[in-house]
Amino acid sequence: MGLCSAAQAQGAGPEAPGAPAASDPGAKPEDLSPEDLSPEERARRLATAPPPAFMADKSRIPDEILLEKREGRNVTGFPELGYDQENGFVLGAQLQLFLNGSRDDGFFANAPYRARVLLAARRTTGEVSELEFGVDVPYALDTPFRFRLGFTAVQTPIANYYGVGRETMRRLRFPGEPGTFRRRENYEDALRRSPDAQTTYARYSQWRSTALRVSGRVEHDLLSGVLRPLLGVALSYRDVDDYTNRSTNAESPEYGLVRARQLSTRLREDHQRGRIEGFRGGFDTTVKLGLTYDTRDFEPDPASGLFVMAGSEISSRYLASEFDYQRLSLTATGYLDLLPGFTRLILAGRVAYSTVFGQVPFYELGSFARTDQDLEGLGGYQTLRGYQRARFVGRSMALASAELRWAFAEVDFLGSHFRLMAVGFADAGRAFEDSAEFHLRNWRYGYGAAFRFSWNLSTVISFDYGLSREDSVFYVSIGHPF
Repeated sequence: MGLCSAAQAQGAGPEAPGAPAASDPGAKPEDLSPEDLSPEERARRLATAPPPAFMADKSRIPDEILLEKREGRNVTGFPELGYDQENGFVLGAQLQLFLNGSRDDGFFANAPYRARVLLAARRTTGEVSELEFGVDVPYALDTPFRFRLGFTAVQTPIANYYGVGRETMRRLRFPGEPGTFRRRENYEDALRRSPDAQTTYARYSQWRSTALRVSGRVEHDLLSGVLRPLLGVALSYRDVDDYTNRSTNAESPEYGLVRARQLSTRLREDHQRGRIEGFRGGFDTTVKLGLTYDTRDFEPDPASGLFVMAGSEISSRYLASEFDYQRLSLTATGYLDLLPGFTRLILAGRVAYSTVFGQVPFYELGSFARTDQDLEGLGGYQTLRGYQRARFVGRSMALASAELRWAFAEVDFLGSHFRLMAVGFADAGRAFEDSAEFHLRNWRYGYGAAFRFSWNLSTVISFDYGLSREDSVFYVSIGHPF
């Protein structure tokens, strides 16, 4: 979603005695950038309390980040005003509250924060409505346990459906035209036509979705936090509304803009052919099991380390679900600081694979089960940039990505610290018919560039422009894609 302005409320923990500014004697010590610190204040910021015994061997946050990390409360809030190519103009707001604790507690130099609360709401001119609430508490009550709670409510009239498996990998096509389309804009122009001013295929690749989801996850540190087993549960409801025989906007060569009857959609065609489950939506309860190997130096914006996740989801009628399926996913990401001590130039890479078995609803086919946040389909900011959301979906999917992130400037403004980043990226992915099929032929590729900035270290705001042979898409989002 889009952002065009920002405002912040900032609270800090207790001030250190002394430690006057080198360049501004009247400034508070916590408001100084590292280059302005006196030797005494620099030493104070790095002299944190030792961690508890169960995380004694956990990697410490790098000194360059620890010098910038603020004690106490940190609130970042901003209006979301912008444009999304799929959903139109965006109006919304997002608020994040971080509780960092103090340097006197043993978690300050090893945990990204003691707690984070997220609240976001947005509405688009494309009639997409979203509400999100989340709580993340690492080392809850000073224990090795981490708790995550989340709630989301999303209503969209333009959810994408381009088929499943081999069908989704083909060029765009629909029954109203004999050929195929290489570019998405040409495909959508053709869909909107109504030669007889009475019928159209305008909504052929779309359906209307209303989704509610409540989830909870708990992790436990092993081996000083390098290994974390996970147990989670999610309750969700999905309402599916098909556009077949509905009245919709179309373009007539003779009359211009008209209201016309939508002919059969791709979703209804696949339902009638028995290729998909979940055409009527329904309730779904899933239990998640996972294991994470994590050596990242700083979770929100890492410069080094590995992050490997193996996850399994189980949905069963014994869990009061309307579906029976199992999903297995594996994701590995790595980060390498190419020029330490000279400039912050980070090479980041990711590979992921997911496969699902059983009676799975079509809208869950495209998920990669992760221990932190699931990915949805190939296409969009989090997976295959340069393509529309959920462009490629199958019972099995593979993904690979690489980014080069250069932090070219550090700026202090209105009591906040900003790190400015230029990013180049490339993504590749493919959907397969099932787990028995895997090869390196006919993959899809996207590439592009981005401008990002981190706000007080933990909030990353991203502006990415992705290109592919089928499309070009501009994304504005929160956080790195991986």
